[in-house]
Amino acid sequence: MASYFGIDPGSTSGAVAIIGDDHKPIYWMCKNETTRDIYEGLGDFYEIRGGIVEDVGPARPGQGLASQSKLILHAGEMRAIASCLGIPWELMTAKKWRAMLGLAQAKARPQRKKLNKELAQRLYPNEKMTNDKVDALLLAHLAMKIFEPKNKTQN
Repeated sequence: MASYFGIDPGSTSGAVAIIGDDHKPIYWMCKNETTRDIYEGLGDFYEIRGGIVEDVGPARPGQGLASQSKLILHAGEMRAIASCLGIPWELMTAKKWRAMLGLAQAKARPQRKKLNKELAQRLYPNEKMTNDKVDALLLAHLAMKIFEPKNKTQN
């Protein structure tokens, strides 16, 4: 079965979601996973056709430099993993992927997270949604739309 991944690169609250071409989430990796764990986890899915890694920007005023540096490092590791495994991937800002999924651009973080969670629950009603998984799941969902073959042939 083909699959697609989404990576929210938070160093402590990030997640990796993999969705099969049957539109079912089939693998989660969250919190406390090492870079090696993620590499081996993604490597186990030989038919990954593509994925999206959320882009993170430089620290803004008021953000901790150390925590933002960790986030940037973790995002780079996720991009390297996909590249080393030969998996096509795209780097996308949260603003861009949210717009591509039709999500309103709420200014306040709690409102954005709420809208993300509501969409994920509508798309995957049988899955238990938690805040640490939602963005990765939505990224994987979008990756499926981007990388899914346009003309599927049946054998």
